[in-house]
Amino acid sequence: MQRSYSAPPPRSVVARVIEIYNPGVTMLVAIWSAGFAVRTLLIRRGALTQVAEEALLSLLLVVPLMLVGWVLLTVAQRVTQKK
Repeated sequence: MQRSYSAPPPRSVVARVIEIYNPGVTMLVAIWSAGFAVRTLLIRRGALTQVAEEALLSLLLVVPLMLVGWVLLTVAQRVTQKK
C-alpha cells in the first residue's frame, strides 16, 4: 500500500523568522527599534520629558549590550561543547 505525501504548506514569514533567528533576539531588536521610533516621535512633538528621555536612552543603550552578551554566551557555549 503506497501512501501519497503532499508537500507541507509554505510557512509564513513570521514562522521563518522565528525558525531562523532566536525569538528573544528578534523581540529585543523590535523593542529597540520601537524605542528609537518613540523617542524620535516625542522629540518632534516636543513632548519628551526628562524621565522619558532617561528611560528611552537606557533602553537604547542596554539592548545592544544584552545582544552582545547573548552572542558571547553562545560563543562560549559552542567552545565548551567542542571539548
